[in-house]
Amino acid sequence: MYRLVCGIGALALGLLLFGCYDWVFSSQWYVSLSGKLIVTVLEAIPDLRSYLANSEFINLVRLVSIVQALVLSLIFALVFSAILGAFKGLIGVVQYAIFGAFAAFMYFVLPALVTYIDNNFFASSLALPLKGSTGLLDVLIWYLPLMLSVFYIAGARRRQHARTERYWFR
Repeated sequence: MYRLVCGIGALALGLLLFGCYDWVFSSQWYVSLSGKLIVTVLEAIPDLRSYLANSEFINLVRLVSIVQALVLSLIFALVFSAILGAFKGLIGVVQYAIFGAFAAFMYFVLPALVTYIDNNFFASSLALPLKGSTGLLDVLIWYLPLMLSVFYIAGARRRQHARTERYWFR
């Protein structure tokens, strides 16, 4: 019964982590505050600003989105690591937290992926009724850093927990 409750809690933790990340990342206060901070940093370094303005291969809007996503995913990874550190029972069933985060990730990525496949491989012949028109690259920029950090933190905590268990049972 204990593992069942921990598994359900870990699954809810993964879903809640992604839901909160999406809520904060799409809120206006985070976008404006982090955008102003990034612009301030770029204005403080004039050589970098002029290089980014003159380069043709860097899209500044996507660069700002990448920086915003990396900073926010780092914060949420630290929160996830602290929760796993506080509740040791979740480490044994951390695969359910990964599954919850992956299910939420797929909820956001699949509509963009289906639209991308339909537009590039079927010439929009399927005419699918999709709710979002966000590009696949934008969705991956927004949500992939959090997914990778969840995988990394969960794996590191699981290895640390397994190493401790092996030490005690020698």
